[in-house]
Amino acid sequence: MFYFQVFQSLNILNSQVLSERTNIELWVCANIIRLFNDDNTIPFIIRYRKELINNLDADSLREVRQTLEELRAVAKKTHSTIQKIKKEGKMSECLLKALLNCKTFEELEHVSAPYKTGSKGTKAQRAKQLGLEGAARTLLENPGELNLLSYIRPNVKGLSALQDIETGVQHILADMIAKDRDTLDFIRKLCQNRYICIQSSLAKVSSKKVNEKDVDKFQLYQNFSCNIRNIQHHQILAINRGENLKILTVKVNISDGVKNEFCRWCIQNRWRPRGFARPELMKILYSSLDDSFKRLIYPLLCREFRAKLTSDAEKESVMMFGRNLRQLLLTSPVPGRTLMGVDPGYKHGCKLAIISPTSQILHTDVVYLHCGQGFREAEKIKRLLLNFNCSTVVIGNGTACRETEAYFADLIMKNYFAPLDVVYCIVSEAGASIYSVSPEANKEMPGLDPNLRSAVSIARRVQDPLAELVKIEPKHIGVGMYQHDVSQTLLKATLDSVVEECVSFVGVDINICSEVLLSSQQTESAGEIQGVAVTSSAGVEVTNEKPGKKKSKTAVNVVLKPNPLDQTCIHPESYDIAMRFLSFIGGTLNEIGKPEMQQKINSFLEKEGIEKIAERLQTTVHTLQVIIDGLSQPETFDFRTDFDKPDFKRSIVCLEDLQVGTVLTGKVENATLFGIFVDIGVGRSGLIPIRNVTEAKLSKTKKRRSLGLGPGERVEVQVLNIDIPRSRITLDLIRVL
Repeated sequence: MFYFQVFQSLNILNSQVLSERTNIELWVCANIIRLFNDDNTIPFIIRYRKELINNLDADSLREVRQTLEELRAVAKKTHSTIQKIKKEGKMSECLLKALLNCKTFEELEHVSAPYKTGSKGTKAQRAKQLGLEGAARTLLENPGELNLLSYIRPNVKGLSALQDIETGVQHILADMIAKDRDTLDFIRKLCQNRYICIQSSLAKVSSKKVNEKDVDKFQLYQNFSCNIRNIQHHQILAINRGENLKILTVKVNISDGVKNEFCRWCIQNRWRPRGFARPELMKILYSSLDDSFKRLIYPLLCREFRAKLTSDAEKESVMMFGRNLRQLLLTSPVPGRTLMGVDPGYKHGCKLAIISPTSQILHTDVVYLHCGQGFREAEKIKRLLLNFNCSTVVIGNGTACRETEAYFADLIMKNYFAPLDVVYCIVSEAGASIYSVSPEANKEMPGLDPNLRSAVSIARRVQDPLAELVKIEPKHIGVGMYQHDVSQTLLKATLDSVVEECVSFVGVDINICSEVLLSSQQTESAGEIQGVAVTSSAGVEVTNEKPGKKKSKTAVNVVLKPNPLDQTCIHPESYDIAMRFLSFIGGTLNEIGKPEMQQKINSFLEKEGIEKIAERLQTTVHTLQVIIDGLSQPETFDFRTDFDKPDFKRSIVCLEDLQVGTVLTGKVENATLFGIFVDIGVGRSGLIPIRNVTEAKLSKTKKRRSLGLGPGERVEVQVLNIDIPRSRITLDLIRVL
């Protein structure tokens, strides 16, 4: 029972520690813990509980949740460690205190390692088994009474000589110092203001074991040194990868000044004997401090620094991946068009798929554009475009993409498809081939060749990016950095959360959406999703869950009588408030989303003000604002209208045509921690170094969800440098379009 209470007390500390770790107010952290404990989802919290989280955005909330989970994992591990050590009869009051003070896995491992089953024990433990712990404590508490000669036992190994006894006492004192909370807090604080650097160098390995090309990739880090406070996240991930491949050797260097000041503080403060100590005893104490720092504390600090740097880099990489994914999922759809999707290829041809404005497959085919048959195949393509009245071509960016783009651009420039005014765009086909052979694709497109399924997916990515990309495992979409090197658990949790957030805010049309899209919501079970999907195709009307706190508004359920409020972003728990607000302004449910509703709301707000109205309704301003938005937004409102559409083109530019100083428009393909990759239509993406992306250059008119750029955004750039042999283009950001 006692140890269960210990575990509970660790959880109670989470609010305080969480606040310290995240630099977020204590009251906000307490609310966040309570909201997550009640199983509220992030989309629900950021839409309906803004006042409780002080307007944090989804990315910040995800970061807090991850930190909270880490703290709880440490608490859980501490709890199990205490139980194991207690069961083995090795627990002591001093050890229990040290375990309860652990805040990281590294520190917990440092304290508990000697007590694990099968451990040979530390030098300190062996000295304690010889009965020298009393001597060590006497040296600190009453050194005048300590007589080390009385501990000599000629026939006992480790006690046969005075030097052996002094060494044993030294090991015990070193262990006590290294596990003392005040001492560890001091050394960590001391390191915060000192020069600590991480260094990497080329490992001494056989050339047979490591590919020379792989070694060249890490040329920047073969003689690298940087202050840990200044090193970039992508540099940490690169160094870690090189170390894992056994190409680099990495170490953390702590200056001797840290050790000297540490020893001085210990002697003058924490570990100063309480009485006069003879010179030979002080020598033992000095040796203990030196031994404790070199053998125990220094390695612990190095592990902690590496773990912290890696953890921060992984989190930032995953957050960047999440931001990129959100930007991609929220790309503005292109509804109402018949599209031709093209999956480019050489030997096996280019796969074509024509889809209707409602994403139905109208026709599939294969054309061989790059095998000397291009002219003959042009007639087939023209016939298909005319037959289906299709004037938009979507080309995947994989193998043979640029040759296929040049082929279509040439035909368009010759007005070959007249009377159609044909345009084309390039989209990422990352993950399309993986999805095309998945069970979900086989169920959705039975009997269709997987290669043709890819062409269908490419076209649908433009028509409704969210509905199509949600079918693909997020890490295969290809908008991240070092995604295979970071924690896969953290990556999956973050990306799944981003997908859930996007689907929740956009909503789903249950009459046409896929089961995969529905399953991204927190519905009760897959069976419920399938049942609703089948039933809705017969015209059954759907609405949200019963009033509850756990799910976002777009969770679905079948009902007999629809409520007009179900078509809004208003949560069922606020329906009563919404009805009272309607009575205040003299509005009706039939006016939702119409101009007259907006006029009535504006008129009423001008008279009384939103704060006073919220007070009359006994609700918060945030909740009232959601109600106002829900009543005002037209039925066709789409959250994605503020985001960019694909960039449609009619012609192509070559890399050789570029000149330094040329100003171009392009589309962001990927954002990383070191720069932004932009497709400027020359067959090779250009890079905007991260230092050139400043807040002043970002759009002030658009609703930006973060200060960075993300996939799909259109930008105006200037060419700074062209390296044709290496196919590298350096760009400067002029503005966001």
